[in-house]
Amino acid sequence: MAIVELFDWWRLLINPEKAEWRKKIESLLLGTKPFSCFLMIFLPTTFMGGLQKGLTMKAIMALRLPISLMPCFAAGCLFGFNRKALTSLFEDAVRISSQICTDGVPPRIEENSRRLLNFTRIGYGAMHAWTAIATLSVPVSVAFQGKLLIDMWPWFDGDVGVWLGGTLQTVIVYPMAFPVYAFSVYMWSVVEALAVLFNIISNQLTHASTYSQVHQVVRMHAQVLSLSARVAQQIEVVLTVLTIGILMTPALSMLMVIRGFFDLFSAASIPFLVAFWILCRAGQILESAALHLMSSSMVTFSNVQEVNDANEKSKTCRLLLVIMMQAMRKQSITAFRGNMRYNLHTCLEAFRSWYSILQYLLNMPDNNSV
Repeated sequence: MAIVELFDWWRLLINPEKAEWRKKIESLLLGTKPFSCFLMIFLPTTFMGGLQKGLTMKAIMALRLPISLMPCFAAGCLFGFNRKALTSLFEDAVRISSQICTDGVPPRIEENSRRLLNFTRIGYGAMHAWTAIATLSVPVSVAFQGKLLIDMWPWFDGDVGVWLGGTLQTVIVYPMAFPVYAFSVYMWSVVEALAVLFNIISNQLTHASTYSQVHQVVRMHAQVLSLSARVAQQIEVVLTVLTIGILMTPALSMLMVIRGFFDLFSAASIPFLVAFWILCRAGQILESAALHLMSSSMVTFSNVQEVNDANEKSKTCRLLLVIMMQAMRKQSITAFRGNMRYNLHTCLEAFRSWYSILQYLLNMPDNNSV
């Protein structure tokens, strides 16, 4: 089953069983504890470097990179410090999805699952190319503009400081940026995979007519709810930081482009808005799939009315009420301590706020400081 393969693919990516050097490097690129500790020292120097330019447009531009590095640090900590928890999560996901798919999966859902698995692999590979573009912006800035792309303070002055800083940033940018790109694919893929599990359960519930069949579906539904809650809990902090970076960075990059200053990082960061829409769409798919159990419960409820045994009918109806009450609670991916749900409505409101922020930045005086 494709959905089982998907969860197992993520499990092996995060914690590879075989000691193949390519898989080990791929796993280490997601984040390690020592590198995350190094970033705890490096990130404050980037913010201090931006603040050294004062409260001007130039300072806002200089802070664009540190803002974009915050989600990188958060995603690296997630994969670096919670590797065992993530491995356990996907082991349980493989087990639960295998149990749900024991009786088979409808062809339409299996086809969607296979497509999701293929797109996940393609998307994960594309994130390497996206990270490479962001990495190239560092040596390009040093070679052609004679300055560091990411300002640092304290640091050496003069050409020596520029070339030493450029070398350091070129070396660390790829492993620093890749975790957040991988996290975007991770969130989109896993959230849509959870939606697939809800769709399978909904299909099974529609065809259930006896107490034992409904009881089996309710038990599987409870396990998927628990799995969904674990996913949402593990990614909430990273998603909160990512939301700030994924909206603010394109706004500042767009401001630079409009003001006539373009760099490779602008090309890599402006499409963040597309990534935000994709993540919100995944959250919407999860909500819709979880709510679809309501209509499936109603179909099963009508089927149960044909049962002659009054005791079995009563017990089955009570189970259906349980699953209907659970389905009424939105299964959402949240950020900002549950105050923001990732869905299409949130996406629309966020884009309106993003446009207002961009308009405010455009109205700020330039003073030829870019």
